[in-house]
Amino acid sequence: MSLRHIIVLVDPNHSQQATPAINRASQLAAASGAAVQLLSIAYRSELDSSHLFDLTDLEKLRESFCSKKIAELNELASPAIKQGIHVSSACLWGRDWVDVLLTHLGNTPCDLLIKATHKTGAIKRFLFGGSDWQLIRRCPVPLWLVREGDWHAGKLVAAVDPLHSQEGYAGLDRKLMHWAARLHELLNMEEHYLHAFMPLPRTLVFDAELVADYDGYARRCQLQHREAFEKLVSQRPVPLPQTHLLQGYTEDVLPAFIEQQSIDLLLIGAVSRGQLDTALLGHTAERVLDQVDCELLILKPDGFGQDSSKP
Repeated sequence: MSLRHIIVLVDPNHSQQATPAINRASQLAAASGAAVQLLSIAYRSELDSSHLFDLTDLEKLRESFCSKKIAELNELASPAIKQGIHVSSACLWGRDWVDVLLTHLGNTPCDLLIKATHKTGAIKRFLFGGSDWQLIRRCPVPLWLVREGDWHAGKLVAAVDPLHSQEGYAGLDRKLMHWAARLHELLNMEEHYLHAFMPLPRTLVFDAELVADYDGYARRCQLQHREAFEKLVSQRPVPLPQTHLLQGYTEDVLPAFIEQQSIDLLLIGAVSRGQLDTALLGHTAERVLDQVDCELLILKPDGFGQDSSKP
């Protein structure tokens, strides 16, 4: 896993809220030698109308606006630069920041994109807006979603699925494990690997033979998942207590495990745009990505970026 170029996406209207994301990038860059780019994508509707200004004046006003944002980014970058980290700043213009960002990612080296998320309301929950979901679905590079507040690089868990039927997931499991191993090396995080499985509920079994021997079917199902999971995690020299085969639905098991184990970072994969749209969005995503009180690293399979610009 190469980590040479990190981009931190900074909200131009709330640049100070990006401090946790910049801190995370600084931690990784200090350990890996990666270069960091602070990126804002700016837009003001009054600077997008030729009714008020001619095109030449509009361009000058936008450039001036972006220059001001770059100055703000340079100020945010100052602490990292003092640590010896190479940090650059950039500001792009565009109404749809997701599309602008994806175009930028297609033209700029990036091994990791980091973005801050924020708590909403009085409850202890982080909510993603519509544009955030677009980014989660379409981002072709590893996406680290940072929580506000203090963060400790203590424990990570990679959610793997060695029996997933969709093509490409085996490679994604290996990618999750490579990232987990690399973060262990860079930040000394304690690695955990988790696989959740759930036999078909008794009420949904209609095959007469399975109905007659449902307990046997459940045991065979557990054995099949255990063998596949043990084969997968044997690739990493991690202690047995750091591997977890849990029975239950992923959207129930993961949040509970993360809370009980005080996990600081969840690594989770998405096979394709459709995988998050159908399998995770609404059911698992809203109950996992929104409910877990830890930071998230979302990975896509190699080759995903070939069509990531499509909505």
